[in-house]
Amino acid sequence: MKTWIFAGVSEKNDFLLYMAKVLSCSGYRVLLVDGTLQHNYAHHIGAAGQDQGIYEFSGFDVACYFRHGEDLMTWLNHSEEEAYDYWLWDVGSLDYILDHRWKEADACVWCSSFSLTNLLSDQRWLNELSRSSAWSSEIAFHQLYLNVIEDRTADSYITSIMSQVSVHWLADPIRIPWDETAAALKIDNEHTSRLRIKPLSRRYKRALAQFIQRLSDMEDHHIHKAFKQAGRRRA
Repeated sequence: MKTWIFAGVSEKNDFLLYMAKVLSCSGYRVLLVDGTLQHNYAHHIGAAGQDQGIYEFSGFDVACYFRHGEDLMTWLNHSEEEAYDYWLWDVGSLDYILDHRWKEADACVWCSSFSLTNLLSDQRWLNELSRSSAWSSEIAFHQLYLNVIEDRTADSYITSIMSQVSVHWLADPIRIPWDETAAALKIDNEHTSRLRIKPLSRRYKRALAQFIQRLSDMEDHHIHKAFKQAGRRRA
């Protein structure tokens, strides 16, 4: 089992839904954990207002309405769910998971946009995390820039904003491009409770594939095959 924690104030549910779908189309059993403050995933998958639980969606499972990550762990211990190959945690607040989860994760990913408000909020969040018992030199973050309209913002500028935080970043950031098609698809998927992926641009798919390959041991041709299969499936 591999555990990936995605943190930061930026909305990332559409990206993680696409990632979960590609992984599931590769034959893996995937659990996506909704740890957002607004329960973003429950609305997307058509489970708004339901009880806490695990809901099947587009070939993978989504854990919704658990007030804390440990509530989910307790729930699973009393259920008959089969083991998962991948756990994707969307953490919307520092207190959603216990400190040791950060150390035990196979990958920690900091997700941000180029919004100054979000960057400053991320800076405060990382400062708070660095003062917790979870922090150690062993924790390092991959960096993901979401909803990038144009690649004009220099990494050095972002680094200067985050320079007050003692974080070890792994490799270069990956930028997820954003355009009218991606925005329209996100809205359409939300309102129809579906998960279409085929209309995404080649640049978006290439960046998503690159990030999956960075975190996993999947080979490029397996990811490409999964994208083709995901494009044929509908939730």
